[in-house]
Amino acid sequence: MTQQPEVDKTKLGLVGHSEGALIAARAAGIDKRVGAIVMLAGPGVTGKEILIQQLVAMARARGVAQADIDAQVVLQKQLLDGLAAKKKRADLEPILRKLVTLQASGATPEEVEALVGASLRSLDTPWFHDFLKADPRADLRKLKKTPVLALIGALDLQVPAESNIPELEQALAKAGNKDATVKSLPGLNHLFQHAKTGSPPNTAISRRRWPPRRSAKCRAGCARWPAAQ
Repeated sequence: MTQQPEVDKTKLGLVGHSEGALIAARAAGIDKRVGAIVMLAGPGVTGKEILIQQLVAMARARGVAQADIDAQVVLQKQLLDGLAAKKKRADLEPILRKLVTLQASGATPEEVEALVGASLRSLDTPWFHDFLKADPRADLRKLKKTPVLALIGALDLQVPAESNIPELEQALAKAGNKDATVKSLPGLNHLFQHAKTGSPPNTAISRRRWPPRRSAKCRAGCARWPAAQ
């Protein structure tokens, strides 16, 4: 960005969505050239914590019984702890197989095995190990004067507002940041679209169109905010 002639090097800001919001916070914490950040649907907890929150929120949205959700959470924690400890695939497969069986009700044994194999390949990567440990609170506590705008949709099931808004607020408060705005936007999902439930199928339908009013207001506000800093 600093190499572009049309960019004012004294007014650099970053806007990130979801994982991109984590990256924006991390970049601002290590590079003083970042003058402001906008975190859209950005977690306020570690990657491990957000994955468990996602599991619970999405399962509840599907109407899964609480006892089954609790069982899934136990397995999810065992799996993530095993990955963090770099346990062998042979130790992780039985845990993941139980979890997939609970989540993919009605799947054939062949389908379960295919899901287990695909999941292990995607989970056991350097990126995923870094994501599990990533904690935006540590980065936000470094931003003592950097303006921060953090927005989360109230119907976001991937980054639940009720669990992440307080964490973002507390981290910025500990930094002593007086130029931080953290808000939950009613009726919007993870993609800041109008939604009824925020569940993935509902989100997929919402992707076909961007309704006016609140989603447009969100986009306009995000565009104006960095320029005002």
